Amino acid sequence: MNFLALCQKVVRDSGTISGDRPVTVTNQTGRLGKIIHFVREAWQEIQNDRPDWQWMEQDFTTQLTPHVSQYSAVSLGIPDLARFLPDTISLHDPAIGPADEQMIPYLERRAFRHTYQIGTTTAPNRPQHITLDTKGGLILGPTPDRAWQMRGLYVKQPQILQADDDMPDCPSRFHMVIAWRALMLLGEHDEDEITILKARRLYRNMRDDLISDETPPVTLSKDFFQ
Repeated sequence: MNFLALCQKVVRDSGTISGDRPVTVTNQTGRLGKIIHFVREAWQEIQNDRPDWQWMEQDFTTQLTPHVSQYSAVSLGIPDLARFLPDTISLHDPAIGPADEQMIPYLERRAFRHTYQIGTTTAPNRPQHITLDTKGGLILGPTPDRAWQMRGLYVKQPQILQADDDMPDCPSRFHMVIAWRALMLLGEHDEDEITILKARRLYRNMRDDLISDETPPVTLSKDFFQ
């Protein structure tokens, strides 16, 4: 369901506006404007609800610049970065190919600073560790000595629904979770307890399915059973 269809669904289920409305999400005021706002807000809430939504994870690949150790989202050509996932980042020599690929262990920022940035610095070489700077960019240590190939995952910024045809990024079978959450927000605005209870039940059921489908499985270490 696109943004307009979600707004129309909330209008129908609210039972407070007649007709198949709105015909567009643009320049709406009054109650229709509020419903459009609540649909947009609901989608923002859902995206920010958990840090591990899998549909929000994106791949990136880049070639490092020799003797440059620090990389921002801009320098890597990532316009929608929320945060890197440093435990997913790997490195290989493009002259050798994937056979050379190794994960780069993450090092906490203070430990990284003590190891690579204080006193005698390590000569440029194959990076052995990675950390995050204070703005969320990547720092490699030692400084790369050549154009290593680096790839990994990052979490993108929450999507903002704007145009009629905008489609939420999550799997389409879960789009109704947005409508149910928006209907809850509308019910809270109207102080309509019946609408709130109905929408909350439907929202929670679908949200549970979304969590089951779109978050990593929970794994227990063998020590848990001892």
